[in-house]
Amino acid sequence: MKFLPLILSHLTLLLLLGCVSRYKVSEDYRSNLSPQQYISPRSMTVVILVDGLPLYTLQSLFQKHQLKNIQKFFSKTQNKMYSGRSVFPSVTYANITSLLTKSPVNHHHIIGNKIVYNDKVVNFENPSSKKTLERITSTQDIFYKLNERKMNSVGLAHTFGGNATSHMQTDLKSGLAIVNKNYDYVDDKLIDAFKSLLEDVPESYWPDFVFLHLVGLDLTSHDRGPQSPEAIDYLKSLDHRLEPLFRVLERAEGHGKSVISLLTSDHGFDRGIEKFVSLEKSIYEIDDDVQILNEGRYLAVNFPASWPQKKRKDFLKEAAQRSSVGMVLYRSADTIHFENQEFLGTIEYTNYSCKGTPYALRTKLQKRDIKYHKVKESRNTYACPEVVDHFVSHYLPPFFITNMAAYFWEKAHPDAVILAKDHISFIDQYIGHHGGVSADEVMIPILLRNANFPTLNKHPHIEDLLKGFFSSR
Repeated sequence: MKFLPLILSHLTLLLLLGCVSRYKVSEDYRSNLSPQQYISPRSMTVVILVDGLPLYTLQSLFQKHQLKNIQKFFSKTQNKMYSGRSVFPSVTYANITSLLTKSPVNHHHIIGNKIVYNDKVVNFENPSSKKTLERITSTQDIFYKLNERKMNSVGLAHTFGGNATSHMQTDLKSGLAIVNKNYDYVDDKLIDAFKSLLEDVPESYWPDFVFLHLVGLDLTSHDRGPQSPEAIDYLKSLDHRLEPLFRVLERAEGHGKSVISLLTSDHGFDRGIEKFVSLEKSIYEIDDDVQILNEGRYLAVNFPASWPQKKRKDFLKEAAQRSSVGMVLYRSADTIHFENQEFLGTIEYTNYSCKGTPYALRTKLQKRDIKYHKVKESRNTYACPEVVDHFVSHYLPPFFITNMAAYFWEKAHPDAVILAKDHISFIDQYIGHHGGVSADEVMIPILLRNANFPTLNKHPHIEDLLKGFFSSR
């Protein structure tokens, strides 16, 4: 059964959790509130993260004026949509952790929905792994940092926000709703919990930070496809369901309350998977001791210790020539090697203090068929990642150098990564897929109200979106 692993993970959730009222967040917040923290009124920052909302979808629906409530609310101070970018891999746990810790994957160590931790494979999509996620990131996220500064926060998410002053916990009814594909119920409960909090608590005691994570669009896009009528209808319905929340926030602004609002996503989607290829099965036929973390649009591969370097390189060279493979990457010492049927390339590290990274890079890129393409692209001097990305932007996916450099800088990176070509997935579990390096998967929308970022025209990383909001408080 195609969706059995997903269903089983949610059934596990049902066994672990009981019912939670939508009013519990408000009750917990009030009981945990410390009046001493409120010497003077402060701004509230709201982040609405619509999981799996592609930039191309939001752009299309805005052009058709089919998301009137979202457009109206975010057109007050910025009648413009900005584009940001996800980290690699373009999956939920890597990117939301980057957002909430304000750091790249090599800082927080969540380099996928599946990782190897303490020599064991951990799948964060399985609710039983929630404690492991909290253990790894417990002192890094924004909720913990705000707590240290005697500031209040609310996490309206079923996985993230355990360090918040108050947070929503997944319950029996929400778990059943996901299994039954009643995603409206799950998102509605979170939106209603937020609205109840704002109506129950005086504006002067509102939290400093609220994170609202809406998952229904992502789940619908996996089930039916990101451009399916069902996914588009879900987003239109979500626009309608957010309107009462927007009205509460606008009313508070009219009373003089300072509210900064941001709507974004954690990743996009490949526009349409046309083919499923069981590369994992082919690898296991060679050696079933190879460890594979299959994320659909890419494989993270760890070789048996018994494999010598030559065997590993020969294996990856052969994999790069397969028709389903978009790119193969591995790191050797201070160099990332990548290749496919068209290119051979390297990314070399050197210790250097660039903005946001402890390294500078240089890259070499060569066409395989030099008979007709005599172009050799190389940058012999080291430069900061953004500069190198710009240098090869005509030949590689957007921000490929920056994202891969951060990914392979993480100490626990896999031995190799095998990327699927566009519109191909290595797992036949869903209709909609993401996780790869294409622009459709990497580029994310950014909408702002009552705020602006000087770096927004440079397509900021998701890890940079919350930087600066609390630095002066």
